[in-house]
Amino acid sequence: MIGGIVAGVKQVESLILWEHISNFFSNISGRNTFLKIRKNFYKISRNIQSKFSKATGLLPDFIIKKSSRPAFQKTLESRYDGQCYYNSARVPLRFILDYAHHNNKEPLEITNNIVDFVYKNAQGKVSNIKSGYTLSGRVIGNYFDSAFVAPIVTAATGQKRLQKFVNSGWDFLLKKKVNYYSDSLNMLSLFYLGGRWPKVENFESHSP
Repeated sequence: MIGGIVAGVKQVESLILWEHISNFFSNISGRNTFLKIRKNFYKISRNIQSKFSKATGLLPDFIIKKSSRPAFQKTLESRYDGQCYYNSARVPLRFILDYAHHNNKEPLEITNNIVDFVYKNAQGKVSNIKSGYTLSGRVIGNYFDSAFVAPIVTAATGQKRLQKFVNSGWDFLLKKKVNYYSDSLNMLSLFYLGGRWPKVENFESHSP
């Protein structure tokens, strides 16, 4: 999914697997068009950060198509559609993979803003990461959920100064079980943190 357009929603960052898409488009015709799409995608994310979450860098679950602004309450799913909740919790994981595997600096800058806020808000302790925030930084869920913790710990690998935080996150997440959705994000994050993320092969290198 490249456009992320659903029912008037312009962008759903959490649904777009840039790490895989970038690999697929690396050596095929139409690459320049893809690069323009990817660049525009990250531009929208940066605009959201600069206009609606300058102090936190947080991104909303959904972005409105016409105005490129955070969605209103219950646009698609819940009262938190325009906040950083269970959909956008995945964004740091998606973005850091594009940086790590394709050396794309754009998602790293966006992700660092998110990680810096969450790290500071949690006072540097993985166990203090909350389950959802408004774009202004107010806590939504004052409880633990690896759906929020695992992607942040993974994204923190983009900053060498946070290595101790990443290490403690690894130990912390190994023992956690929540539910199917959260445990899936946890498992994917642990694959990456443990150096076990599967490499997507170049599609052109294989015969039909």
